[in-house]
Amino acid sequence: GARAIMDHYRRVGIEAEKVEKGVDYGIYHTAFKIQGEPLVSVIIPNKDHHQDLDLCVRAILTRGTYKNLEFVVVENNSVKKETFEYYEKIQKEFPQVRVVTWKREFNFSAINNFGVSQAKGEYLLFLNNDTELIGENFIDYLNRVRIDAAKNMLKDVRYHISEVAESCGFSDTRYFARIFKRIVGITPSDYRKRQTN
Repeated sequence: GARAIMDHYRRVGIEAEKVEKGVDYGIYHTAFKIQGEPLVSVIIPNKDHHQDLDLCVRAILTRGTYKNLEFVVVENNSVKKETFEYYEKIQKEFPQVRVVTWKREFNFSAINNFGVSQAKGEYLLFLNNDTELIGENFIDYLNRVRIDAAKNMLKDVRYHISEVAESCGFSDTRYFARIFKRIVGITPSDYRKRQTN
């Protein structure tokens, strides 16, 4: 199982650190190598929940293994004085934390899109302010890394798209296709056609 998958990765040129048994028979989890250290923008909307936000940010910065991060905290109509005091404190303590202010009515999508417009990272990670880090290497498992691996495999027409999806950790081919299209902008089939023509 795991050894065969690692051998497969070597044959097709995908850099993986390890393959481990997953939660059930026949399911495996791959830890892919990240190419370089791209900046990841962590976008966190917040309204008056500075204690939750502090736990979220601190856990990632102090326990997370990936360090090339920026935090874009999108202030959304807070009213508590302590919240604004906290914003000043956290930005002084951690220079990679920036607070930007959304000045309109509540609209979750628009607030996140505003955060994106302020972000500088190559990758985006959207979190709620009450998220707490569980896995230290959480960034390593972003969908983007799996999609980059899939792009390499799709260049080889010997592999069926469902095999590519499964090899890259997606158990559902339809879900894989949706994530692929969201990140790359075209379907896996269209990507393959462009690469092999």
